[in-house]
Amino acid sequence: MSVNNPKLNNKYIDEIICILKPYIYPENQKRSLRTNFTQARELMQSLGSPQKNFKAIHIAGTSGKTSTAYYISSMLIQAGAKTGLSISPHVDNLTERIQVNGQPLKAGKFLVLLKRFMELLKSKDIDAPGYFVLLYCFSIWALAELQVEYAVIETGMGGTFDAT
Repeated sequence: MSVNNPKLNNKYIDEIICILKPYIYPENQKRSLRTNFTQARELMQSLGSPQKNFKAIHIAGTSGKTSTAYYISSMLIQAGAKTGLSISPHVDNLTERIQVNGQPLKAGKFLVLLKRFMELLKSKDIDAPGYFVLLYCFSIWALAELQVEYAVIETGMGGTFDAT
């Protein structure tokens, strides 16, 4: 079966969702006074600061973040740079959140990277962050693993304590 097989992709997506489901409302998040930003910073430091492996363009604002991120990503790709894109939320499925050169990761690749990332967290005994922080940190780690030159990062809810 090929990775482009819809049934196989659905299997991958189902497994991805199963892995991420406990992080939507982790028990320890309810009691945590740490902000999303603090959680993300601590997690990124424990991962060796993968965000330092590429140049980043951080998109924030009230409206138009996703389209602006796509425009900038497209310009970098046209200039010949290997470009990552991290957006939130996704429209159709989770794999849209991490893109390389304008293409969402294939579900199988996303799953392989997610499993490696989760094993890394487990090996470092890192407390479970919330869903957004986990996906944001995973996307940055994955883009570093995929060796992009530039990453266009869309902010989450914005503001001083946003995880991005």
